[in-house]
Amino acid sequence: MVKIFYDSIRKLDEEAIYARCYNSLSAYRREKADKVKFPEDKKRSVAAGMLLNQGLSEYGLRECDMVYGTNQNGRPFFREYPQIRFSLSHSGEYVMAAFSDVEIGCDIQQMKQTDLKIAQRFFAPEEYAYVTGWKEAAAQEEAFYRIWVLKESFLKAVGTGMALSMTDFSIQIQEDRVIGVRQNVNDKKYSFEEYDLIKGYKAACCVEM
Repeated sequence: MVKIFYDSIRKLDEEAIYARCYNSLSAYRREKADKVKFPEDKKRSVAAGMLLNQGLSEYGLRECDMVYGTNQNGRPFFREYPQIRFSLSHSGEYVMAAFSDVEIGCDIQQMKQTDLKIAQRFFAPEEYAYVTGWKEAAAQEEAFYRIWVLKESFLKAVGTGMALSMTDFSIQIQEDRVIGVRQNVNDKKYSFEEYDLIKGYKAACCVEM
């Protein structure tokens, strides 16, 4: 079962609310917030921790009690509850969290004007063709971010992060429906879900089948 949570960071604009939320988190999450420089990034980090707490509450757990570990690629996990898989993402004013009992990855991105040279460089040829196949610039931009969040969610699900090149795998779209991913990372299969959570944002989740 997949559980998705998302929230705005704007509620953390008030110093008192930020402080209360920050102090309610584990030392691991507080340290992550301390390491980033800019106030907006600190809010995103704390908000992500609060979403972790929200998701963990459905398991009868609290984020502040979690003991974290990381894999060889730096991906965090819960040492005492490895059966609870999770993924975090943030962009603009929003953060997203996904939970499952199998490997999972999620990504959210605020859509902005983009240079399609990025797609040409980082997307597989068929993905680039999908993006540029739309006539309107706005449609191309939306297609770009659609592919981007799907690819990022896959990278997180397989746990390699950017150690895997984004051109080494390809999201398969047929009749505007995601049907899978062409990849040689492993012999596992993955499914995708897309979310129109907030206007101006794209979000997706990738789950091991």
